[in-house]
Amino acid sequence: MHYCKTLFFFILIYFINTQFLLAQQSDSLRNVMRNTTLFPVKQDSLNRQRELLIRKGADSIVENSLNASTADTTTVVKKKKHTPRGATLRSLAIPGWGQAYSHQYWQVPLAVAAVAIPIYLYFDNRSEYRKAQNAYNAVYLSLPPSQTYPGATGDTSKFKEMDSRFRNALYQVTGGNNNNTAGKISYLTFIQSYRNTFRQYMDYSLLAAVGLWGLQVADATVFAHLRDFDVSPDISMHISPTYFPYVKAFGIALNFNVNYRK
Repeated sequence: MHYCKTLFFFILIYFINTQFLLAQQSDSLRNVMRNTTLFPVKQDSLNRQRELLIRKGADSIVENSLNASTADTTTVVKKKKHTPRGATLRSLAIPGWGQAYSHQYWQVPLAVAAVAIPIYLYFDNRSEYRKAQNAYNAVYLSLPPSQTYPGATGDTSKFKEMDSRFRNALYQVTGGNNNNTAGKISYLTFIQSYRNTFRQYMDYSLLAAVGLWGLQVADATVFAHLRDFDVSPDISMHISPTYFPYVKAFGIALNFNVNYRK
């Protein structure tokens, strides 16, 4: 009876250990199944796909950078074309601008002076003309009213508005006597001639300004046309013997080489 109990005890311990081992094996199998897929994917194909994606992204980045650099280079290198029309319009707007546009910098002060000097003379002559005209009107109004001098009132108050040079000349002619009609008439003849002279000077100055303005425009336009011509030694004349088949005779040929630089 004692042996039976001992045997039963060993059988029970063996059964418990066997169940514990089976449980551990089942748990380990479950972990393995979790980490294992039914349809395995090859690692080589994944690496290839990743490599292709990386290469494609790198190529697109390089292409975009090249396009950007090309666009920037094109913007910086591109220059405006020099045209005769541009030189003409600039010279019409401002004297000397067309010469500067064609890089004729030494002609810029000449073009400016050619137009500025007649314009200055025009305004200077106009100022003198107006002073003479005011003096003439003041002296004419101071004459006694009569049919010979219509519009005269005998008023000498305008003498104060005359330029000091013309007023001093009047006093010298009339002797300081405002009632000296003969002296005033003589003065009017002188001042009228003086006024008309400066009137002509105004016209001459204006014509000179317009003419010289047009001349500097023509200069800028012609130089802009000739700027693209080659002025190297290739423009030359060569003399060489030749044979004329129509008249069956020898002669001399003149060859002109004119190159146009594009």
